[in-house]
Amino acid sequence: MMSSIAPEVLEAMLKNLLVGKHLSEKRVVEILEGVGTPFSLYSRSFVLVCQIEEPKEREIDDTEVNLYLLAIRNLASRLSDDVCRVYDVRTEKLTVALIFCFEEQHPIVSVKRKFAEAQKILQTNVEVLPFGLLCERGNIYQNILDIRYSYQEAVEKIQYQQYLKATLPSEIPEEENIEESQVIDREYFRERVKNVVSLAENGELPEAESLADRILAEIGGQNPEPENYKMAVELYLDELLERCIAYPLSEEDQKVLSERHSALAAVTGPKEIQSYVEGEERRLLRMIFNYSRKNQYKYIDQAKEYIADHYMDSSLSLNEIGDHIGISASYLSELFNAVTHEKFTSYLASFRVEKARQLLHATKLTIKEIGFRCGFNSIQNFIRVFKKCTNQTPGQYRDSL
Repeated sequence: MMSSIAPEVLEAMLKNLLVGKHLSEKRVVEILEGVGTPFSLYSRSFVLVCQIEEPKEREIDDTEVNLYLLAIRNLASRLSDDVCRVYDVRTEKLTVALIFCFEEQHPIVSVKRKFAEAQKILQTNVEVLPFGLLCERGNIYQNILDIRYSYQEAVEKIQYQQYLKATLPSEIPEEENIEESQVIDREYFRERVKNVVSLAENGELPEAESLADRILAEIGGQNPEPENYKMAVELYLDELLERCIAYPLSEEDQKVLSERHSALAAVTGPKEIQSYVEGEERRLLRMIFNYSRKNQYKYIDQAKEYIADHYMDSSLSLNEIGDHIGISASYLSELFNAVTHEKFTSYLASFRVEKARQLLHATKLTIKEIGFRCGFNSIQNFIRVFKKCTNQTPGQYRDSL
C-alpha cells in the first residue's frame, strides 16, 4: 500500500518544506525511509523555480495552465538519473519547483554542472511552447530541511526579474555591472542573515552569535583564497548592515555603521579580516538585539516597527499593518495623522527613501538593487520618489558623497 501512495506522500512532504511548514528532522527521516527514497536527510540539494509568464494580450485558462505545467514536468523528468533525482512540486498556480537531490558527498562542481544542463534543456524546449518562462535557482544546501531557503532565494530572484522588466531600459541607471556569482552570493547571504537576525530579534542573542559563527566558517570553507574571502565577508556584512538600517537608528548609530563598513577596506590578511568581521558581527547583532526591544508598547510604534521589517515589500499596506497590530486600517490612518503629522503613504515613502539613502551611503549595492530592496515597484518610481524627497536622483546623491 505504501508503494502506491509513496509519490503523493513525498510530494506533500516536499511542498510543506518548500512553503516553510515546520517538520522535525525525525518526521522527515521517517517519511524518507517509509517511501524508500534514494536520498537522505543530508543530501545535497537545490531548488529550481519555473514560473509561467501569462501572455499580456489574453488570460490563459486552467486547462492551458495544467498543460503548460505538465510540459515543464515532462522536461524535468528527463533530468533524473542515477546520481540526481529531480522532484517537481506545484507551489502556485503558475509555478513549479524542481527539487534536485544528490548524494551527501556528491561534488559541488557536478551539482552545478547538473543545473547548467537543466537550464539548457528548459531554455531549448520552452522556445517552442506558447508561453514565457522565468527560471531561477536557489543555493545548494546540505540538509533537505533547508530546501525552503533555496526555494525562497529562487522566488526572490524571479521577483527581481519581474521588477526589472517593469522598468523602461532608458530609466536603468548607468553603473558598474556586478558579476552573476556576486548576485547569487548576495541571495545566499541575505537568507542566512535573515535566520541570524530572527534569533537576535527574539532575544536569543547567544544562539544568534553561534549561528553567525557557523556562517563565517561556511564562508571561509567556500572561499579559501584571501581575495575571495574578503569579498564574501563584505557581502555578508552588507546584509547585516541592511538589517540594522531597517531600524529607526539614532544619528550616532548611523554614523558608526558607515565608519565601520569603510574600515574593512583597510584590513589585510586572512586572520585580521576574520577577527575584524567577527567583532563587527557581534556589534551589529547586539545593535539589532537592542533596537528590537524598543517600540513595543503603542500602536504607532508597533506600526513603525512593522514598516521597518517589511518596507522591502512593494505591496505593504495599511490593511496589512492594521491586521498585524489588531486595529482597523482607518483607525491606524488616523493615528498616523495625529502622531506623526503626516499621512501613512508619505511616511512610508519617506522611510523607504531614507533607507535607500543609507544604503547608497553605507554599501556598494547597485542603485537598481537598492530600489528593489527598499520596496519600490520599478526603478523609475524609485528615482521619481527619491528625487521628490531629496531634490536629487539616487545617482546624483551617491556621486555627491
